[in-house]
Amino acid sequence: MVESGEEGRVSQSTASQSPQGEEFEKIESGEEEEAHALKTRKYRKYNRMKNAAYLCGILCILAGFLLFLRNLGEDREAGIEASDSLQVLADELREEEKGTQQPFCVDGGRNIPGTEKETQQAVLSFYKDMEMPARRVAGRRYIGILEIGALRLKLPVLDTFSYRNIKVAPARFFGSVYDDNLILLAHNYQSHFGKLHLLQTGDEISFTDMDGNRFWYTVTGVEVIGGMEREKLAEGDFDLCLFTCTLGGKNRVVVRCRRVEESP
Repeated sequence: MVESGEEGRVSQSTASQSPQGEEFEKIESGEEEEAHALKTRKYRKYNRMKNAAYLCGILCILAGFLLFLRNLGEDREAGIEASDSLQVLADELREEEKGTQQPFCVDGGRNIPGTEKETQQAVLSFYKDMEMPARRVAGRRYIGILEIGALRLKLPVLDTFSYRNIKVAPARFFGSVYDDNLILLAHNYQSHFGKLHLLQTGDEISFTDMDGNRFWYTVTGVEVIGGMEREKLAEGDFDLCLFTCTLGGKNRVVVRCRRVEESP
């Protein structure tokens, strides 16, 4: 009888504790579910951020590729336009030079006798302080033809700088070939001044004006200046200066040249 009573009390005690145990288990289970849900949300958020990062990366690569294609297209178009204008100018000069024995001529084809050195000095004296002659091709005014042998470049040079003009060909930024202070600029297209930084001291450059007078130069220095340091373009001892932007556009590549009195 005693045992039976004890069993009853144990059963009663267990029964009385059962609801509390179940409640505790429910709380514990709820906390686990909440923790799991939180972990799931964090994981999904991480995946969304990772996917967004991947997408941004892909978009940046695509944008860069499209920009590269656009620049490549502009480079190609600029090369074609410059080549077409160059051909017209070269043909005109060639026609005027037929039958002429002297390397230089002034005043609409009037020959100046003497050696090449004497001829060039006479040309500079004749044209001193005069505006550079220009020829019009496809609505644009050109003042000469620039040749850079080391880079295998032969380009027409426009009379005046503008952002529209330098999409076609190099242009005059300042000065005159007759005053030994000519500064030319161009885009960093491969077909224009994109390889300017490869020039070295002693490399030869020539400039032919629109009356057929040809001037020779040698490179005396190549440097990089800040994009906002325009005043430095006119610094130093030079007769001809060429410049363009670096690839990032932050700085400028500057090439300075001295005129030589006779062709190399």
